[in-house]
Amino acid sequence: MVSFTPFFKLNDLAFTKFDGVFNSDWQGDYHRVVSGDSSWSEPTLGSGVVVGSPVLRDNSDLPSEVTELESKSRFVYCIVSDIFPILYVGISEGDLRNGVFGAGRLQHHIRKLLASIGGSTNHTKGWRSHACLRYKQYRSIVETGEDVVWVDDIHICFAQFDSPKQIEGTVLDCFLESFRKHRVDADVLNRAKVLREPAKIDLPENLDEILVRCRETRERPETFRAELASQVRDYAGLASFANDEDGRLFELLLRWARTYSESETLEGIVQGYTNQPQGYNAKPVVRFAELGRAGKAMPNRWVCRIPLKTTATHGMTVILPERLMRASLHQTQYVRGNGANFRPVDVEDFLSNPDRYLAF
Repeated sequence: MVSFTPFFKLNDLAFTKFDGVFNSDWQGDYHRVVSGDSSWSEPTLGSGVVVGSPVLRDNSDLPSEVTELESKSRFVYCIVSDIFPILYVGISEGDLRNGVFGAGRLQHHIRKLLASIGGSTNHTKGWRSHACLRYKQYRSIVETGEDVVWVDDIHICFAQFDSPKQIEGTVLDCFLESFRKHRVDADVLNRAKVLREPAKIDLPENLDEILVRCRETRERPETFRAELASQVRDYAGLASFANDEDGRLFELLLRWARTYSESETLEGIVQGYTNQPQGYNAKPVVRFAELGRAGKAMPNRWVCRIPLKTTATHGMTVILPERLMRASLHQTQYVRGNGANFRPVDVEDFLSNPDRYLAF
């Protein structure tokens, strides 16, 4: 049994010193930094916030569920928000005080959430889009002259397990199922491949409460969904969807395509292709392809195609290259085109776990 603690507010468990001056001019761009034999991605300028180590509070100030784990090591942990529908499952072989908090993993996570530069933190693509949305919300608060309480929406829970790496994907899938039950479209920040050994998972007792709050607040103009909708404005005059649900799925697929691949991609409109899965020939699509040195799409290196038009019988989907299909994908989970391409049968299932379908 893998038993999770309840979710606790990160700021209640740890003290994190935030310094620096907020930069209101960041454009949401990232670049690659090379130092000797090492390289990592980080924001260009970024938010200007400097993130110190999140120091776990004294045991006397911690909930009993956390103090019981303080002397142990090897953890699976989960990060969620009561405003944004984000989900991240992480692991640590160390203890709570230094392997997760302190100089451990959490400081890197907080930097990625805040688009903060420092400590050679690698701002992987899975975190970038959310960091941009979060930055806009913070900027709107700063512009009013109010004080910002950084990452005050973030909650974290823990489970001790001797082989955390083996069940990381199993845990992720269980949390995703709860998000789906509450009709919350999870923004999964995980991008690395994860293992899924069978395990019985006992989720946090207050997960439902947090997801309800998230669902109730996400319609505010400053929150995730409204910001997400703004991403499709470039295509507003070209898109023709059979229903609102197709429009919603288009938004989610567009966001996924913009953040999933570790390679730099080129986004553009193509008026249609032949040899696509049935019902999708000659339809305009938003195409993503790997970017070549000349600043053009590389031949035969397209990543995905998202339809700009749907019908009642052929709804929203994503068309993917066969070269990226995961070998373990069961034939009942996809439909092939006449060319070297395929689409998922259930696009919601694809969005919940793209790694089940693709092997980059």
